[in-house]
Amino acid sequence: MAVKFDLSFPHRYDVELPIYSVPDKTQRYYFPDNKDPNIFEGFLVQVTPYDGPRWIGDFDRAYTTITGIFSCPDENTLCVVSGGMGFIIQVDNPQVWEEIPVFPIINVHLLTEVQKLVLFGFRDIVVYGAEGFLWRIENPAWDGIEIGDVTRDELNITVRNHYQQREMNVVIDIATGKYDDLSLVEWFLRPEMSTSYPSPVRRIIKPGERIQLEKSIKQPQQLFDWETYNKFLNQRGSLEQESKGSLENNFGH
Repeated sequence: MAVKFDLSFPHRYDVELPIYSVPDKTQRYYFPDNKDPNIFEGFLVQVTPYDGPRWIGDFDRAYTTITGIFSCPDENTLCVVSGGMGFIIQVDNPQVWEEIPVFPIINVHLLTEVQKLVLFGFRDIVVYGAEGFLWRIENPAWDGIEIGDVTRDELNITVRNHYQQREMNVVIDIATGKYDDLSLVEWFLRPEMSTSYPSPVRRIIKPGERIQLEKSIKQPQQLFDWETYNKFLNQRGSLEQESKGSLENNFGH
């Protein structure tokens, strides 16, 4: 398994891949934290913070794409990608972590001049800065993206449409995640596409922001909460039992 290392950002920790049995006294953390250590040992990473004890990270491996270790714009934060799953971890308190909202991750760029960590999926892009998560673009293309030049100011990608056997270059502002929506909408709104496919809609999702659903889809005014749903299931079960009993009685007569 080839592991990529890029610690270009200034960082306050040492990191390596352990090539020996992990000492019993070394604290081990699992990522995600519901990973079952009894099933298999994952991708192991040994981290030694400058201001804290050494620890071992045991990372799940889910896919056959990139695996690597990357420093982050925040000098006390580490990015680990294990088989396409990505994690951002606070090295002096590894119980504080988050899973990167792109899967599988296929490429990682460290833009040291502008303090940006850029991670690409097949159809998603997410960017972190020194303050943490900045923005995410979800599905800017129907059939995947190809990564072009990545500069301090712009991300250049090529979006693909295999239905029309076409592709288009798109430039994304690295600071904001904005790009020219109109060009993509016009590209997809051809007669042969409009009969079967809606035009693509860019969604930039930020922490705490409410996700807006498609307006044409009617949503129920109120959904069941867990307690109400349980009551519904119990009531339905009782009715089924009554119905079954009634049928058996009638059949017996």
